[in-house]
Amino acid sequence: ICDECDPDKDKIYAPGDLNGDGEFDSLDLVILKKLLLDVVNGGKIEDAGDCTGDSFSNIIDLIRLKKHLANSAASSQFTYTVENGKVTITGYNGTPKGALTVPSKIEGYPVTAIADGAFKDCTEIVSFLLPATITEIGDSAFENCIGLISMALPNSIQSIGESVFKSCIKMNAVRLSENTEEIGASAFYACSALVEINIPEKVTVL
Repeated sequence: ICDECDPDKDKIYAPGDLNGDGEFDSLDLVILKKLLLDVVNGGKIEDAGDCTGDSFSNIIDLIRLKKHLANSAASSQFTYTVENGKVTITGYNGTPKGALTVPSKIEGYPVTAIADGAFKDCTEIVSFLLPATITEIGDSAFENCIGLISMALPNSIQSIGESVFKSCIKMNAVRLSENTEEIGASAFYACSALVEINIPEKVTVL
């Protein structure tokens, strides 16, 4: 099933709860694996193993459940808001360290923005991986991330807020999106290790 042809690709149907505890978790994954191993001829299994709504339990259900669990684990790390079918990341649960990957979807909705101050003063983050769904980064979103070394922004980014990388003193490289149109004031203020930055041609506000 291709993503483009499957409008319900992120939906987990109620029958996917294999152990009846009301959750889709690793226990369900173990049970589904066992069910599939027990099937010799690929016939229909009990509907409890169906995660896609096609009344069959097969490898597609296994892939769907694995993807769902991976997305759930990633999204639980972040705080966020959902508005008009779009997710804005507002922060992180706990103290983020090392390399941080922002998911492309949470609760089935695309992650399109990083809120003002979302990761401000997260001093132990070394790198961020942002999804190609992000279009906007708010003011001071990464301000004073003094451990941040480099940043590559996806081409979906259209605007970068004020002071967004202010005082990221170790950041020595940043690649801006070719589609960036707005860069806020003091976006790279006090980035003492940053020697050079290329401003995209589409930037009209700087």
